[in-house]
Amino acid sequence: MKKFFLMSIVMLMLALSCNGDSNIVVVINEDGTTSNGSVFSAIDDESFYLDYISYWIEEGHLVVTGCDEDRFKGVAEIPSRITYKGNTYEVLSIGEETFRNCDVLTSVTIPNSVTSIGRLAFRNCSGLTSVTIGNGVTIIGDGAFWECSGLTSVTIGNGVTSIEGLAFRGCSSLTSVTIPNSVTSIEAEAFSYCRGLTSVTIPNSVTSIGDCVFMGCDGLTSIKVGSGNTVYDSRDNCNAIIESSTNTLISGCKNTAIPNSVTGIGEGAFCDCDGLTSVTIPNSVTNIGEGAFM
Repeated sequence: MKKFFLMSIVMLMLALSCNGDSNIVVVINEDGTTSNGSVFSAIDDESFYLDYISYWIEEGHLVVTGCDEDRFKGVAEIPSRITYKGNTYEVLSIGEETFRNCDVLTSVTIPNSVTSIGRLAFRNCSGLTSVTIGNGVTIIGDGAFWECSGLTSVTIGNGVTSIEGLAFRGCSSLTSVTIPNSVTSIEAEAFSYCRGLTSVTIPNSVTSIGDCVFMGCDGLTSIKVGSGNTVYDSRDNCNAIIESSTNTLISGCKNTAIPNSVTGIGEGAFCDCDGLTSVTIPNSVTNIGEGAFM
């Protein structure tokens, strides 16, 4: 079975929001004081800490690159613009692995200026319960929220076009996810092992779905595809995702009823579906992919 270790964004929390309107502007004065009372310390000519979160100047904008875990307090409110040494920079991205394994991180607010969340940016932030993502984010990188075990609800902002591989893998407390019509691709294992997830709706905009997107989602009982989707469907209320052009079932759950029109069962379609106790495969099926029922 193909394994793609890519990943991508969105939200966790007892109440996660992706429609943030955080537009904090901070001016760092020559004497090191700041316009809003944030704690500043210089790292070098191109990077600095603000409230113990590090920023790096890259091609005329700022990238969030990490934090000082010994001093960081757990609440991250990312500014949209920072003036440093007389120059004003927009904060455009959260870098790769920025907060990875940061157990003290409890909440993060990402402003509208940010357009991308890097791969593994929040991986294994076990204490993270609240995330607000600005409307500017278009890509949530590979494994961005992998193993963030404190999420319970995810609403993906209307600016997001791609949920990359493993983006929410292992978010065991996640019970619901809302995917907007802006999303066109959901990559491999994006929601794998979200064992608390019970239902999901794939919107009409999605034209690409990777392998094993819901692998190991034991609690999943309802999978629906928008009736206007031109690439995928969930015909006959089957609780599955079917690739319409090939009549191949690519993702199912413990409540799936395979329609008579299906001719193939894709790779890993029911992989690690521990709740599956019985399944009827119709005579129309001529091909069962590798690891379909692994």
